[in-house]
Amino acid sequence: MALKKLARPGAFGGKDTGLKVKEETVTEERRAEAKKAVKEKARARTMARQQAMAERIASGVTQMASALNEAATASEELQKTMEAIASGAEEAASASEESRAAINQIEKASQTANERAEGSLRRI
Repeated sequence: MALKKLARPGAFGGKDTGLKVKEETVTEERRAEAKKAVKEKARARTMARQQAMAERIASGVTQMASALNEAATASEELQKTMEAIASGAEEAASASEESRAAINQIEKASQTANERAEGSLRRI
């Protein structure tokens, strides 16, 4: 059996220096870093979008809570106004009842006065 010898570096015209493997490794590392950077940017954009949506939702909830508070305040004011109107209506009804009673008394007194006047006229 014959032993084979290893070729000397540069035996192929000095072109095969082994740098291609190192260059390919560096290129692959750069590609991996670039992919990682792209993924990180995409994640950052996604987070920014989510943050913006969360802020919009929070703003909407705050506005809705404010509107609900205003509605509750308006409802309370309306209730107070309705109570004042009801109280005024009760007072008016009471005054109306008193007026009707007074009118009835005046009517009876008028009838009595008419009857007396007619009686006086008959005597004369």
